[in-house]
Amino acid sequence: MRDAITAQERLLIPLRYLATGETFRSLQFLFRVSRSSISKIVKETCVCLTKALRSYVKLPSTKAHWLEVSNQFERRWNFPHAIGAIDGKHVSIRAPGNSGSDYYNYKQFHSIVLLVIVDADYNFLFADAGGKGGISDGGIFRNSRLFQKLENKLLDIPDPQPLRLPYSIPVPYFLLGDKAFAFSDYCIRPFGGIHSPGSYQRIFNYRHSRA
Repeated sequence: MRDAITAQERLLIPLRYLATGETFRSLQFLFRVSRSSISKIVKETCVCLTKALRSYVKLPSTKAHWLEVSNQFERRWNFPHAIGAIDGKHVSIRAPGNSGSDYYNYKQFHSIVLLVIVDADYNFLFADAGGKGGISDGGIFRNSRLFQKLENKLLDIPDPQPLRLPYSIPVPYFLLGDKAFAFSDYCIRPFGGIHSPGSYQRIFNYRHSRA
């Protein structure tokens, strides 16, 4: 009998699959594990990861914790009042039966979407997996429980404050999102269009992209 598949391999295979979207056929040759085994390993390990990481991947629960995240963004990326960066990752799948174009994304393959929020050190604060690839990141965000909590102000995010003296205009604390996300008082996106060198729009977009 062949050697048993090690615990390390059972973790590496799903992580590789989720990070790259490689096919089971490709992973079969990379890890020398059959496609049928890979199919079972990915499902089983994802269930285990969900249970094990549930207490680690979570949003801040108090104003003080949100302020800690914001201070990290300002110290590391020189971007004040940011409380997270939000984006979606397409994970390649085989199209479910009778799904039409629901899972067919703009990159021209079938996928589900992993929507995440990370802090200034790339640590996950929130993760939502399973959105249909044919829906934009912004659409998946609007259908999430997180969106409802933000809309109803249920996350205990600090009240708007001036950025620094001598300014007096209160500025909200917000997520950093790309153009797929709508601009709101809790999510800020880059300026659209082409901007001249040295313009405040271009400087803002550069800082936003870095953060």
